[in-house]
Amino acid sequence: VKAGEVIIKQFDVGDKFYIIKSGKYTVDVAMPNTDENAGREYLDPEVVMEYDCSLGSHPSFGELALMYDNPRAATVKASTDGELWSLERNAFRSICMKTPYHEILRTIKKIDIFETLSNSNLSRLVDKASHISFKPGEYVVSQGEDG
Repeated sequence: VKAGEVIIKQFDVGDKFYIIKSGKYTVDVAMPNTDENAGREYLDPEVVMEYDCSLGSHPSFGELALMYDNPRAATVKASTDGELWSLERNAFRSICMKTPYHEILRTIKKIDIFETLSNSNLSRLVDKASHISFKPGEYVVSQGEDG
């Protein structure tokens, strides 16, 4: 990547996880504006941290949006030329999440209402799936409950 290049942008949909091979990168966050009279929803972005590989480490970023299916929480920009490795959403989720991608896909394909979906639509459905655990005797759904 080249100096000045934006790698991820706050509020965008996350599609990749990044591992820094070399270079320096700034992390900017635009905080919500608490002044009701300001007319802007967010303040100007501020640098909240910097990744620096010259110290021998290989930091990573981008996992929160992939793990929790939330928009990007920050903007990451290259301060210097550098190199990154990236991992696509499906690969990241199958490696890092408790239930592998292919296992969720296999289960969803067995559900009658999904049997006519294309592989592309099934894949999008798996991307939106999340793992929820319940204790013995705990209610999953209660009558009259919203949702």
